[in-house]
Amino acid sequence: MPLIAYMAGRNQETFIKSAYEMVKEGADWESALLSSMGPSENWAGEFYKELVSGNVGDYVPYTIYSNLSKNQMAELGSFVALKVPSEDEIKKASEDGEVPELGKATLNIDGYGAKLLAVTIDDTNLKQLPEDMNPSVQVSGNASVTIFRIKGKSFETFDGGNTEGIELADFVKSMQDKEVFLILVTGLHENGKQDYEVTISMPTYPTLDELVGTYSDGSVYYKEIHVADELKEKMNEAAAETEEGGDEQYCDLNVLAMIEEMEGQTKPATLVIAKTGEDTGTLLLQYEGTDTDSSDAIPFTYTNGTLIIDDIKTEESMNAVLSGNLKAAYGKNKDVCVNGSLYASFESAEVSVKDGALLKIEIVVSGSKLL
Repeated sequence: MPLIAYMAGRNQETFIKSAYEMVKEGADWESALLSSMGPSENWAGEFYKELVSGNVGDYVPYTIYSNLSKNQMAELGSFVALKVPSEDEIKKASEDGEVPELGKATLNIDGYGAKLLAVTIDDTNLKQLPEDMNPSVQVSGNASVTIFRIKGKSFETFDGGNTEGIELADFVKSMQDKEVFLILVTGLHENGKQDYEVTISMPTYPTLDELVGTYSDGSVYYKEIHVADELKEKMNEAAAETEEGGDEQYCDLNVLAMIEEMEGQTKPATLVIAKTGEDTGTLLLQYEGTDTDSSDAIPFTYTNGTLIIDDIKTEESMNAVLSGNLKAAYGKNKDVCVNGSLYASFESAEVSVKDGALLKIEIVVSGSKLL
């Protein structure tokens, strides 16, 4: 019996001992075994994953996929044939603040039971998808979700554990390479049957041209600031030597104190995004009362709705490293929004620091502008 084999392997002596003790006290074997398993929500998803994988029982993932995609073995689940929406449908969905759908299916699942959904797409629709586009899977209700990517007898799994946007990673390339996707949905409700709606959507994001402009409602939240003890010591020493003509590079203790006090604060800022190439641009953060120019602009690469920042600036003996990602999205008010975290670290060859950074700052940048 697959479930008993799974539990015995999972809990080993504890599971068996608990069941025997219950039987000795008068319980029947079925009740004793079920009680020894513990709360179903703690093991149901993992059990069905092991079952479909063939680690307990005799199932083979590709065989299941092959049958479901032909509308066979309906007791195990169903299939969904993906269809790329038209440009007008994509545009309307974006204007309505919705995500364009590629396909949808409903699985009727028993309490703590599971069903499978085979994902299919024909060549015509596959050719319409951008090669780097990864469809997103959402499941309604309280469910555990596992994605199987299968090629022949081999496969790999991606656990969702929840219902929030699990990607079908490298979807186009995988399908071109004759790999297929199988979605396992475990219902985490207790009694009776319940419908779980599986939606596979096409992520949309603004073009770089749409992002270009001024975001006057922007803000910068200083989430975390860390100043190395070695920097503080150096600045204290320099401050003490200032009257004797000492090094002034580290003597402004007031500036350092002001930087530390910014942790937890949100500052209004104007974001200016400019385009410099087909998939490259710059981001400029302008604070009220602070002068900025083009040399302060931060370069980025724009890929799949993400502004990817990885920049190093060197001035005299100081290196400033800035990295992070900002996500771009369509808003619900016919606008575009950017939001994400950036990480700055400052290093100098003149001061030895254990972790290499004199100063580390994490900020959260956000803003929006009308299209």
